[in-house]
Amino acid sequence: MGLEEIVAGIDKRKEQETSKLLSEARAEANRIINEAKEKAASESKETISRAEFEASQIKAREQSKANLEAKRILYGSMADKLSAAEAELRASISEYKNTDDYKALILKLYSSALDALGNDCEVHAAKDDIQLIKKKFPKAKLSEAQDGFAFGLYANSSDGKRVIDYGLDSILSKVRDGFYSRLIKAINGKND
Repeated sequence: MGLEEIVAGIDKRKEQETSKLLSEARAEANRIINEAKEKAASESKETISRAEFEASQIKAREQSKANLEAKRILYGSMADKLSAAEAELRASISEYKNTDDYKALILKLYSSALDALGNDCEVHAAKDDIQLIKKKFPKAKLSEAQDGFAFGLYANSSDGKRVIDYGLDSILSKVRDGFYSRLIKAINGKND
């Protein structure tokens, strides 16, 4: 199921929930208006105006509740889908690491780290990636990354003041932050 289909399904659920909540709000507001009008028939125009104003306030509150609930449903659903996509990506990492694309990527990341931090920087990578890098760059200054680091690499400048992180967790964190930022803007109708 593509992201567009997921978003379309979520949008449909949002519209259905919003429509249902608005319908209930309208029915409640109409009931209140009718009761107020009956009572106000014997009272002044001022009372009728006040009742209509209160009814419009109730409608506005119910509309706001409906919109918030729809946004909550959409955000929660998208967060679940993003988490599932991340889990699927993590599950397929070991398979991807055996491809020529990954080998080219890790070598390019190594070169980028050297370009950014200098040839004397210290590069950390997974054990099997160290062997791959050493084949292409025999004089590479490499060390094994901490346990659990399975994808990409990270590097420190020789003075330790600058760090570049091309690891999976760092990449996913940046993607996730950007996705949520765009999602919140889209939910609030502020598309860039």
